[in-house]
Amino acid sequence: MRTARDEVWRKSKEARVCKELNIKFKEDFSKEDREARINAKEAITVLVLYFVLAFLFLFFFILYMAVLLSSLNVRGLKNNVKRKAMFLFCKEIKANILFLQETHSGKEEETFWKHQWGDSILYSHGTTHSAGVMILFNKFAGRVIDHKSDGMGHWIMVLVEVCEQKIILINVYGYNNRSLNRNMMSNLSKLIANWSNTYGSTQVITGGDFNLAPNSWLDRQPQRGKQPEHDSIICDFCTTTNMIDYWRMTNPNTKKYTWFSPSNKNVCSRLDYWLVSQTVSSYVTKLLDNWRPITLLCNDYKLLAL
Repeated sequence: MRTARDEVWRKSKEARVCKELNIKFKEDFSKEDREARINAKEAITVLVLYFVLAFLFLFFFILYMAVLLSSLNVRGLKNNVKRKAMFLFCKEIKANILFLQETHSGKEEETFWKHQWGDSILYSHGTTHSAGVMILFNKFAGRVIDHKSDGMGHWIMVLVEVCEQKIILINVYGYNNRSLNRNMMSNLSKLIANWSNTYGSTQVITGGDFNLAPNSWLDRQPQRGKQPEHDSIICDFCTTTNMIDYWRMTNPNTKKYTWFSPSNKNVCSRLDYWLVSQTVSSYVTKLLDNWRPITLLCNDYKLLAL
């Protein structure tokens, strides 16, 4: 009976005579049909809501677990006004981990500076007028497992865990001496290998002011030499540790600089960069290439963010 009724309804509503006489038919559902349709609509509504909530959860989870790293040569933080301004700036860029070089910090400042920053800080002290590196944490969602430094203010390395992934982070401030730089980078290569074996991590991010331009033409102005050459110290370090210059890989022919001579702005170099292991490069979502000059704080260096 129900099948015959449905067939009559379908054929009648399209009949020519019905259209000419403007006769309209309204579908008549049984009680069971109406209840089934109401239940189906409710089920669809619940399903759509479930997918919306799942998407929002995934979006905020990724946003929460994403880690932003920044690096900057600050040219000294002894001055209280400058240090406050720098800390405020670091908070404003919302980086979770910040590499600072040339901090000129000392053991006596650790407690006060940490209180002023309001979160964790790892130090490798230099002198009151040179060197010194710091790693600042800002609402970092992971945890610190281990850390080590040279004690002379030129490098500090830390092992962190994020989303059950162990990552080795190294903040570097290079020497103005090639022999010392070669020894430092060779020593870091050995330490990376040791930690990789100890903690089972092949993910490494090295950043900072290396005081070495990777390419004599692309990374210097004016260029040096009769033909472009890659710096052997950086090449050897990247080869040994299986790391890449991420910005140069994604910008193979671009000329941009991170250091400018205070006396001659036409003399500049790319001395600050990120070296990342092959296993990390696929997770990098953005490397900022619109480096912001911080003219009030350190007028010859630019911010680098990963």
